[in-house]
Amino acid sequence: MKTPNFFLIAYSFLYLSVFILYLPQYTFAQAKGNTYEEEPVQQQSFRSNQIYQAQVVSKSSVERGSGIAQAKAINNDFVELEVNVLYNASPDNLVALFNVVQVGETAAEADRLANERIKNFTTELQKIGIKPENIFIDMISLLPIYEVEVEKKLFSKSYNEVPKGFEIQKNIHILFEDEQKLNTILTLAASQEIYEIIKVEYNINDSKKIYNQMQEEALALITAKMEKFKKLGINFSPNHRVLAEETGVAYPHDRYKSYQVAGASSVDAAKRRNAPVTRIRKPITYYYNRISENGYDIVINPKVLAPVVQFTYHLKVRLPIEKVEKPSKEYWLITPSGEVKTIPNK
Repeated sequence: MKTPNFFLIAYSFLYLSVFILYLPQYTFAQAKGNTYEEEPVQQQSFRSNQIYQAQVVSKSSVERGSGIAQAKAINNDFVELEVNVLYNASPDNLVALFNVVQVGETAAEADRLANERIKNFTTELQKIGIKPENIFIDMISLLPIYEVEVEKKLFSKSYNEVPKGFEIQKNIHILFEDEQKLNTILTLAASQEIYEIIKVEYNINDSKKIYNQMQEEALALITAKMEKFKKLGINFSPNHRVLAEETGVAYPHDRYKSYQVAGASSVDAAKRRNAPVTRIRKPITYYYNRISENGYDIVINPKVLAPVVQFTYHLKVRLPIEKVEKPSKEYWLITPSGEVKTIPNK
């Protein structure tokens, strides 16, 4: 076995030092991982017929804050009913993504060392019930590492980049069903010096079933509203009814927000104006910020303890009001002879 040169020892020490220095600041909640996005983008679909376009509120369908079961009349000819449904779904399974970085004097050595760490890690994963077919290794990159060498000449110096080693990166995808296993997986990864968890994906096997249930709940509420209108003497025509619906989904990875611990200097320290003050670093941390139930008429599975996948459904229906025809007035004329004649109603 080759003895590592000074460059590899220094590089490894620097990499580990940087990791330890920033670990408290950038170790996020388990469902978020270490990736960061400025603004989460929600995948939404919108369906409506060509006659009527639903006026979608300014907020996203996953952040809806409209009133409960809205109903409004339009030109005394139509009534619009709106229903918002929120569904909190526990994941059927999860996928954790880890990143492995390894350096070596040659590409073969870097690949061998990375494979040894990954093999040891996957062997431990199998001991806790994760099958080999639920583990996928994704090759990311293989890059040379350069070092600057000084070339001395008679009257000058030149600085040249020369390859001194190689860096290889691979991602490990791990599929598992029990969310509580993630803590154990993190511990096993750390034992093989695998510290970077990229993210954790939450998977739902049958989202169509969830949307069907949300649609049924929304239609049931719309029907109940229509019955209440009938009690008020307002009937709706069965013709020309139009509707529009909108769906959305929010995953835990997109629902984490950051905050910094607040603090203030003591009064005694503030009095000593000339005394130097050493500021303590206030760490930035993250918390799971689920969609609020505010603005939703129906919430399915309202009790939320751990991060969940949140589905939203918005339904808007335009119903034509059935106009009641007023009876026409008729006038009769009785002639002096006793004959009854109908007067035309112009």
